Amino acid sequence: MSPTPMETLIHNVDLDRSMSSNVDDDELWDATTPWDTQIEVPAQLIEDVDDNVKAHFPEGTEIKSIHPHGSSYWSRTAEIQTVISGEPVSYFLKVSQNKFARKMFRGEYESQKAIYEVCPDFCPRPITWGVYQTVSDGYFFLSEFIDMVDELPDLHQYPQKVAQMHKKGLAPDGRYGFHVQDMCALLPMYVTKSDSWEDFFSKYMRHFMLAEKIGQGPASKELERLERIFFDRIIPRLCRPLETGGREIKPRLVHSDLWDGNSAIDAQTENPIIYDSSCFYGHNEYDLGVWRCPRHRAGTPYIEKYHEFFAKSAPEEDHEGRMLMYFLYVVQSNVLASGRGLLNRSFDTRASACWMGRDDFRTSMIDIMTELDRRFPETYEEWATARGEPVCPRKGSSVH
Repeated sequence: MSPTPMETLIHNVDLDRSMSSNVDDDELWDATTPWDTQIEVPAQLIEDVDDNVKAHFPEGTEIKSIHPHGSSYWSRTAEIQTVISGEPVSYFLKVSQNKFARKMFRGEYESQKAIYEVCPDFCPRPITWGVYQTVSDGYFFLSEFIDMVDELPDLHQYPQKVAQMHKKGLAPDGRYGFHVQDMCALLPMYVTKSDSWEDFFSKYMRHFMLAEKIGQGPASKELERLERIFFDRIIPRLCRPLETGGREIKPRLVHSDLWDGNSAIDAQTENPIIYDSSCFYGHNEYDLGVWRCPRHRAGTPYIEKYHEFFAKSAPEEDHEGRMLMYFLYVVQSNVLASGRGLLNRSFDTRASACWMGRDDFRTSMIDIMTELDRRFPETYEEWATARGEPVCPRKGSSVH
């Protein structure tokens, strides 16, 4: 009997950990729990500052107050106001109490740390993550507090900073993936290291295609047909030319979810700020797919401005196709309104995986894959032969 999508997904996540020592993960993800469930986090977790949080403040810090700040679907967030040596210092605290919290906050800390190390003025400084002393299953993420203006950063600054992050954020080991498993909402991401972008992206997409079926139910025959085309033709056709024929890309640090709600303006410096990252090392253009969404304020002008600072990958004629391919996946959930509501339609696999029972997400997936099928009817092999290039096999991954 063939395994169900749920069984396959659990197997893949477990296989990820057992085969690759470069992914630090000691937790088995229990995929039998729905990951779109709103987490009820007790308010008392941000009524006082836990001793394990206090331990990361400088010696002599006087705590003045802690109060709710901002909102989150899966956690509670607060500002901690302190005084040190007579100067006011504020911290941002995010807390949750559920079995996903450890993985969630560890991933957020490692992601934000990676961004901060290459662009320290582009995100709040991450301080630590950990478990509460007073609540055994209460976890927290702590960073510096930045007073932000909830507006889209300036066209002339924001794309340039994203390009700077990509240029400076080269993978330390030269491989695609990430060293810890981070989260998309409450759904663990695929981050196992690979030597090839095509190999990594294919497995990355298969992971979320399986999750999408768990979230939305069995695929129709048409969706199954389009998925076969996507993996057998579209990904090789658009990814393999990036790394063959004398062309080269390098794994670079990507935020992975640069929709409007994860960017703002520093109220003091007026510089662009990004947060809520789920980083990995990938193709830099992957981060631009979300800007292709017509319902987002960052659109084509931001993509064009970005490429003034970071040139399009070769072959350039495939750029629009790559944007459409990344658009299929990269947008997490277009806009989270207050509570459970979703303000706008989303257009991708990850949203369809994360938000169960939303048929419009699956419809959008089908529309995009249909368009990719129409635009790219030839295989990679046919494309390379027509250009007089050697036909290269797909590069595989290897465990280091």
